Amino acid sequence: MRSYLLLAALFLFIFGWLFFLHPVEVSVQNVNVPQLQIKKFVFTLLTPQGEEFWLKAQKGIKRGRLLKIWKMEAKYQDERFLAQEGRYSGKLLRLRHNVRFYRKDMAFHCEYALYNISQKILKVPLFFDLHTSTMDIVGYELFYNQKTGTIRARNIIALIKSL
Repeated sequence: MRSYLLLAALFLFIFGWLFFLHPVEVSVQNVNVPQLQIKKFVFTLLTPQGEEFWLKAQKGIKRGRLLKIWKMEAKYQDERFLAQEGRYSGKLLRLRHNVRFYRKDMAFHCEYALYNISQKILKVPLFFDLHTSTMDIVGYELFYNQKTGTIRARNIIALIKSL
């Protein structure tokens, strides 16, 4: 008789376990939901050497590791970027719509640009208009490596000014 009570208690325990306890349900957060929305902000990246990167914008929305920004201005060392829209993801800055780049010896204008901050490489896959003190250049597919100082482009038209 005791064995029947033990089996009945064990059966009730297992039935109760399966009926009342359920696996944990985890809901995955939608990545399209912004984690942070800010207006009129200044972002500064500080290192032991000092201010490394400065970003100012009218509006920003952070989703995951990506910060989408509007009406922005960015400064990195002696370079300055202006654009109507941009995306910042740590090492890469994507700029769109009326992009302007200023440096003490040159300036250029384009509609889309990619700037790799860590490698100091600027890529413009579309049309660009570049001005220096000695020449004016228009063309396509600009590749500017700031570490080596080399500039490559395709289908350029250059106007070299005389000294």
